[in-house]
Amino acid sequence: MTGHHPQFGNLFHLRNIVFYKMSPYHVRLFPSFRIKNTIRRICYEAPWVVTPLAVACLVYYSMDNLHEKYQRKIPGQFDDEDNTNSQNNNNKNNNNNKNKNNNNNNNNNKGK
Repeated sequence: MTGHHPQFGNLFHLRNIVFYKMSPYHVRLFPSFRIKNTIRRICYEAPWVVTPLAVACLVYYSMDNLHEKYQRKIPGQFDDEDNTNSQNNNNKNNNNNKNKNNNNNNNNNKGK
């Protein structure tokens, strides 16, 4: 023992509880901030983090590709519908033009 202090970090008893304090010179600063420990912790946690992330990315990209595939038009799939619709639209336009021409002719004939 040196002086009046106990040897290990100023020990004293208070109701059967031992209290002590460590000198800052005896404590290692940042004990978990080491390269070896950091690599070990990353390797230990990697399977728990990388596996769900990889599955989520795989599902996302596969569903995105599938969505793009279903958005494409299959050649020849709508040929009948496109021709029918365009013919119907042409017939409607022709009928409207004929009606307008007839109305104009009737108006011109009434004035004579």
